Amino acid sequence: MSSRAAEVASPRPTVTACSNSQHSLPGYDRLPEFRWEFVPLWGIPTHFLSAPRRVQCGEHGVVAEHIPWRAEKRPLTTDMMGFLARWTRRLGWSETARVFGTSWKSVYRSVEWYVEYGLLNRQVSSVEAIGGGTRFTGDTARRRITS
Repeated sequence: MSSRAAEVASPRPTVTACSNSQHSLPGYDRLPEFRWEFVPLWGIPTHFLSAPRRVQCGEHGVVAEHIPWRAEKRPLTTDMMGFLARWTRRLGWSETARVFGTSWKSVYRSVEWYVEYGLLNRQVSSVEAIGGGTRFTGDTARRRITS
């Protein structure tokens, strides 16, 4: 099956950001072109192509620029990782990999990233209790209200 690739380049001159601290810094050269898997459009495998710039960060040294669709050094876009992780709820991991033309390892890492993201961004300040006190008797469920 053929695939489509979109070359993504930022307009010049732009200020780039450190991939770790997000501080705005000038870029000075480019890394080799990288390829990230994107969500398949109409069943056609799609990729983003980009040659990220390197920046000199006072805190982290020489690093690649921040790219909004990428997480760490993974070969999938964040949209693709979320897409795969959500599909694994309905299909199994191997089936998800087969249907969307990626590897089982990519699906595994997508689910791992999705869970880590959820744990880091969860808000439990308004939660007072977990569960509802449901008691099952026979084949009917009766609600018990606890306060």
